[in-house]
Amino acid sequence: MESGTSCINVKNRLKNSLDFWKNINASKFILDLIENGYKIPLINEPESVLLRNNKSALEHKDFVEKAVQELIDASLIKEVSNRPHVVNPLTVSINSSGKGRLILDLRHVNKQVVYSKIKFEDWKTASQFLTSDCFGFAFDLKAGYHHINIFPNHQKYLGFSWKFGETVKYFVFTVLPFGLCSAGYVFTKVVRPLIAHWRKDGIKITVYLDDGLCLAETEKPCCEQSVRVKNDLILSGFVPNKDKCIWTPVQTLVWLGFTWNLKSSLMELPLIKIENFINLIDVILSKAFKVKIRLLAKLCGKIISFSPAIGNVTQIMTRCT
Repeated sequence: MESGTSCINVKNRLKNSLDFWKNINASKFILDLIENGYKIPLINEPESVLLRNNKSALEHKDFVEKAVQELIDASLIKEVSNRPHVVNPLTVSINSSGKGRLILDLRHVNKQVVYSKIKFEDWKTASQFLTSDCFGFAFDLKAGYHHINIFPNHQKYLGFSWKFGETVKYFVFTVLPFGLCSAGYVFTKVVRPLIAHWRKDGIKITVYLDDGLCLAETEKPCCEQSVRVKNDLILSGFVPNKDKCIWTPVQTLVWLGFTWNLKSSLMELPLIKIENFINLIDVILSKAFKVKIRLLAKLCGKIISFSPAIGNVTQIMTRCT
């Protein structure tokens, strides 16, 4: 999923920091990926196709053109003179706040990508480090996936087209796009050497994709670890998102959608989640006996997602009888 907001230039930052990755004993696979780009693991080569852009992209022409230009300016895509092997559709998604996202629809390519299983860290991992009255800091990586280059010979599978005026132009992604089904797997594999590097020194850190949370029993070591982690991220080539990072140790913060009350070792529901939940209930009640199954499924999904904060009662309350 490619945002239509300004793109920071993260291209080649990991590659330019290759010595750091060697020094933390990253595997040969990771070093090759950083140096030469990610080679998409394919079952078979995807069939060469030219797929039309989806209706949502055509309806938001100005937004698409702006987003494409931002991607060009950040060197995340490049224009090519010949039609790419696969020309994938573009889609625009508008969220509840009205923010648009430009999406590369890679369903055609994903059919031929080897499935790789990986266990993601999450709130359960972080909760193992929770102690009463502890401190923590959190970080977020700017344009996380875009730090990873795509192997040049595989960029032809990540193509798309757009008509500027009367001219059709072709582009390919040169970095890892969100639409690729193996993106989460490979990004997590890249981050893991960093996690191991920190944990061997006793740093209690959890990273889910590009969101990190570190906990320490007291404020002083938490502050020292915050400086260490921030410096290591920069040395590795990753760009922290300064607007979302919390480097100063705190005892209350929001991470992965939940409020972490570190003073009492509790995970709580943020007010916005509660308000959205109540609003959804009001919508369902207003429908009387004509409620769509989709809305009920959405309600059940929200209740289940609350389980980190309110426990297994969410399973009981959503069980079919």
